[in-house]
Amino acid sequence: MHSLPPRPGARWSVLCNYCHVRHEPGPRANFTRLRKPDQKGPTVIQKLLAWLGGTATTKDLSPFEALGRQGTGSVILDVREQHEWASGHVKGAIHIPLGRLGTQVGRLARDAEIIAVCTSGGRSSRAVSILRDAGFEHAVNMRGGMTSWERAGLPVSK
Repeated sequence: MHSLPPRPGARWSVLCNYCHVRHEPGPRANFTRLRKPDQKGPTVIQKLLAWLGGTATTKDLSPFEALGRQGTGSVILDVREQHEWASGHVKGAIHIPLGRLGTQVGRLARDAEIIAVCTSGGRSSRAVSILRDAGFEHAVNMRGGMTSWERAGLPVSK
């Protein structure tokens, strides 16, 4: 069982990350399947954030999709710190650490697709938000970052 018993009179639900089910305790428990583990597309949370005006529904690219877009006008932007960049990066990527992105967006072409990458996808997701706020409509995140890139056996430059 993935839910906890509610206090008498309390109304709440628990989202279980393990089985992707919303548990709503009550006289008749209501179990709503939110997302199958292998389901493609946005989650309920991503849809909610998009409705509220966030950028959560931005399509993330896999490392293979990012590799396929190199040489087509897309720019790979590595937002990791210098020591992470030095340990290995995507060949041809532009390096601007996330902390400096706001002041260095002028180095990037606004009409190009910008593929942001970091170690695991967290910082690059924030970079996409910064870029979108600055008018870069074609900014996307590379899902899984350099960790996924390297696990896929794709080439790394040093």
